Amino acid sequence: MFEDPTFWFVVFGLAGLAAVAQHFYDRFATNGLYNRSSRSAAQAVQSLNALPSQMGIELENAMDRFAVRQREAIGREAEAASKSLVMSGTRQIGIEKAQMREIQGLMVDGILGPAMQAIEAWNPEWAEKLRAVPPDLLLKFLESPWFIANIKPRIQPYLDKFLGSQPETASVSGNPFLKDVGT
Repeated sequence: MFEDPTFWFVVFGLAGLAAVAQHFYDRFATNGLYNRSSRSAAQAVQSLNALPSQMGIELENAMDRFAVRQREAIGREAEAASKSLVMSGTRQIGIEKAQMREIQGLMVDGILGPAMQAIEAWNPEWAEKLRAVPPDLLLKFLESPWFIANIKPRIQPYLDKFLGSQPETASVSGNPFLKDVGT
């Protein structure tokens, strides 16, 4: 039976007919191999065509996330630098104020001279307060009638002691400009 050529013609004919039927089914049926392969290839081409834009979008999103993190880090660093700058400026202002107080104290000591020693002997707290007063304001105060009437008489004995001078009644005769007046 397997040696009969008719058998083989029928087998090959049926196989050919099955191949033709399969071909037409695959070509024209909606779920045939040709249509499935065509759809699959079209989807592959479409996904390959969309790949660069998807990669670009993903890359852009990743860069945006990185930029946000960088902005936050830069913001934190800028805030820290700003705080450092403010603290440095505040420190410098404090140093300058301390130097100015020291200079004002020296100017007050220079203006008052030995009288400052008398004021310190009379009232040390008041002397410290005077050193904190601006020198121009101190000059106005020393020339004020209130100071002359109320404070100067209280510190005059100390002034005489530290200046080494005599009371004002005897100072007229010791004044070289008043020698010719005859007092």
